[in-house]
Amino acid sequence: MPTSAQGLKWSSTPRKGFVFQISNKEAQRLLTRYSTDSIVTRLLHTQVDTFDVEKGWTHRPSKGHFILASVVENKLHCEYTSVFPYQVFLMKEYDALALQVLDLEGNVREDALVKLTHQRLRIDTASKTYRIENAWFNGENRIVTVELDGFRSVFNVTRHDVPIWDNYYHDDDGPDFYSYMITDKNKYKPNEKVRFKSYALSQSRSPLHKELELWLTTWEKTKKIGKVQPHRPGSYANEFILHDSLRLTLDRNYGLELREKNGRVVARCNFKYEDYELNGTQLEIHLESDKQFYPARNQLSIIATDVNGLLLKDAKATVLVRPQVIRETFQPLVILKDTVLYTEIDIDPTKATTLDISSSLFQKTNTVYEVRVTVRDGQNQLTERTVAATHYYSQYELTARFSNDSIVYEMLKNGALVSDVPIKLSHNAEVEEKNVLLPYKEKLNAAISKINLRNDFVARNILMSTLIPQLDLKGGIEKDSFNIRLGNPQKIEVSWFIYQGSTLLQKGFGTTINFKSIITDRTQTYYVELLYSFGGEEHTKQKQYEFKEDYLSVSFNVPDRVYPGQHTEAVINVTDQLGRPVNGVDLTALAVTGKLNYYLPDLPYYGGSSTPRSKKAHYSKDAVNKNSNFLNLDYKKWAKRVGLDTMKYYQFTYPAKMFSYSQPIADSTQFAPFVMQGGVAREIYVIEVDRVPVYYSWVDQPKEYSFYVTPKRKVTVTLRLHDRVLILDSLSFASGKK
Repeated sequence: MPTSAQGLKWSSTPRKGFVFQISNKEAQRLLTRYSTDSIVTRLLHTQVDTFDVEKGWTHRPSKGHFILASVVENKLHCEYTSVFPYQVFLMKEYDALALQVLDLEGNVREDALVKLTHQRLRIDTASKTYRIENAWFNGENRIVTVELDGFRSVFNVTRHDVPIWDNYYHDDDGPDFYSYMITDKNKYKPNEKVRFKSYALSQSRSPLHKELELWLTTWEKTKKIGKVQPHRPGSYANEFILHDSLRLTLDRNYGLELREKNGRVVARCNFKYEDYELNGTQLEIHLESDKQFYPARNQLSIIATDVNGLLLKDAKATVLVRPQVIRETFQPLVILKDTVLYTEIDIDPTKATTLDISSSLFQKTNTVYEVRVTVRDGQNQLTERTVAATHYYSQYELTARFSNDSIVYEMLKNGALVSDVPIKLSHNAEVEEKNVLLPYKEKLNAAISKINLRNDFVARNILMSTLIPQLDLKGGIEKDSFNIRLGNPQKIEVSWFIYQGSTLLQKGFGTTINFKSIITDRTQTYYVELLYSFGGEEHTKQKQYEFKEDYLSVSFNVPDRVYPGQHTEAVINVTDQLGRPVNGVDLTALAVTGKLNYYLPDLPYYGGSSTPRSKKAHYSKDAVNKNSNFLNLDYKKWAKRVGLDTMKYYQFTYPAKMFSYSQPIADSTQFAPFVMQGGVAREIYVIEVDRVPVYYSWVDQPKEYSFYVTPKRKVTVTLRLHDRVLILDSLSFASGKK
C-alpha cells in the first residue's frame, strides 16, 4: 500500500552556463524568423565565455551577438543576447521615417550602413539622419538593419497611418452667435449694482445692431429684468440693482443672459448672490529654506497685511514649532517634546517680521517639523498659516547639475560642498568603474542614460532623464518676417526642421539655429521641430506659429499700486499683428479687488486663422533582441562539460544502469520505483511485489508515491509499462530505510 513519501530537494540547475558567439548573418536570420524554435543546436558552435547562472553574464565584451546556454532539468535553455556598440534612435520627423545613429561617445555617425529591408537609406547630411519620405515607404511593417563598426542590429519598424477622418475638416455653419459677456465682479450682496458688458456678432461675424433682452436665470426659473440697446454696433453695456423685488436666494449662482425676442441666447455669464464679508487680513509666511542644516538657524518671515495690502499695525503673532517625523538620530537617546518652540511676538508695522528657529531645538536628529503662525489683528480677527521644513544634523548628498555643455557631480555635507571626495564612477551598465575626485566635471554624452556614483558611505544612481536640458525656441512671427533662434546652453546637438504648412522650408543639424525669412504667405501655419537624443532616448520639441490676422495686442501703463481715493490715468495701446495702431476698437476695462478671487476668462478669438498642416503617418521602432528556446538536452554531450554526472538529480534522471538512493525513516521499510527515459519519468501502470499488485495507476490513490516492503529478504518487483514489463529480481531492502 502507498505511504507518505519524504520529499527530496536536489538541484536541477547547474551553476555554470556557456556563452556562444554567432555572426551578424546568423543573428539576422535568427531574429527575423517568426518561429519560437529558431535557436537551434547548430548555432552553438563558438564558445567564448562561461558565466554563473545565478549572477548572469556580467563581464561582457564591447560588441557582438551571443547565445547564453544553461541546463535546466532535461532541457538546454538558450537565450539570445547582444551588446550594442552604438544606439539607434527613431526621430519623429514630419512626413518621413528618420533614423539617427550615435556611438557610445555620443557622436552622431554618418558612416553607418542602414537598410530598409534591402533598400539602403543614405545619410541626409543636412539633418544628420537616415531618412526616407513617407511616399516611398511601402507596406506597414518593415525590417531595418544598421551596421556600424562590425556590428549589425535588427529592428522592426511599423508605420501608423492617419485615419482619413483626422484630416477631414467639416465646414459647418458654426454657432448662431459669436460673443462674450462679463460682469464687474463674481459675487454680489443684496442691493448691490451689477455692471455687465457684452460684445456680440452674428453667425456671419457681423456686429449686432438690434435690441436684446436681459434675463436672470437659475436651473428652476428665468426672469426678464429689462432690455438693452447697443451703444455701438455689437457692444452692449448696462447695469441693474439686485433689489428685493427680484426675490433672489442667498448663496446661489445665477446666470445672466442676453436674448433675442424669439428667445435665442446671444451671450451669457454668471455670478454668485451672497452676503459675503471680505477678510481684510492676509498672512504670508515662509522659511528661509525647507532644509535646515546643523548648526545653522532657519529664519521665519511673517508678512501680515490689511485689505489694501498695507502692513498691519498693533498686531501680534503666535509661533508654534512642532516635530512631525524623526527620520534619523545621532545620539544614544533622543527626546523631543511635542512642541519645541512656543512664542508670542509683535508684528513689525514697517517691514517683514522675522524669527530665528535654532538648530539646537532638534538635538542631534534629522527631523521634519512644522511651523504654525497665528496672527491677531486690531479687530481681534485670527488668521493662521503653516509651513514645513526638515532639520538635518547630518546629511550626505550626491548631486548632479549642468554646467554649460558639461555635467558636474558634487557631494554636499549638510548643504555645503565637500572637496576632494574619492568616488567610483560608471556609466550605464558598465562593470568597470573609474576612480575620480568630487567635484568632477565631464562633457555631456547623449548616449548615457544612467550614472552610478558610490564610495564606502554614500551611493546614488542618477537617471539622465531626470536632468532636462534647456532648449528654447525664440522669435517667431515678427511683423513681416519669420525669425527663429535657439537657446541651447547645454549645446545639445539637434536635427531641426522648419515648415510652412506641409512644405519643408529648411533643415539642419547642430547646436544653434538662426533662421530668417520674409513672410510672403500668411495663410499657412509655420512649424519648427527639434529632434534630438539625450539620456539614451529620442526627444521631440515642436512649436507652431499661427497667423491670427484679426488678433489685437493690448498694452497699458498703470501704476503698480493705487491707494483708496486716488485717481490715476491709464494709457492703453491697441495694435494689429504688424504693430500698427488700430482705430475704432471696443474696449472693456475694469478693476476689482483681489480679495474676491475673481479670475476673468480670456476673451475668445473669433477672427480668421492660418490653415494647419495635415497629419501624416508616423512610425514606431521595436528592437528585435529577445529570443529564447528550450532544446532537448543531449546528456552525453553536456554531462562532463557541465558536471551533470556529479549531481544527484542527473544521476537519478539519467542513470547509467540502475540508480538507488536511501534515507532513514522511523517506523518501516519503503521503496518508490521510477523508470526514466531521456530524463523524463515513464508512467508505470502496475507495480507488483512478489507478483502481488500494490499499485494501479487507474485507481484513485493517495498523492504519496511510496510502498511498504519486508526488509532483509529478497523480493521480486514487477513494473508494468504501456509497452513492456520490467522485472527486477532478487532485490533486498535495508530495514528502516526508504
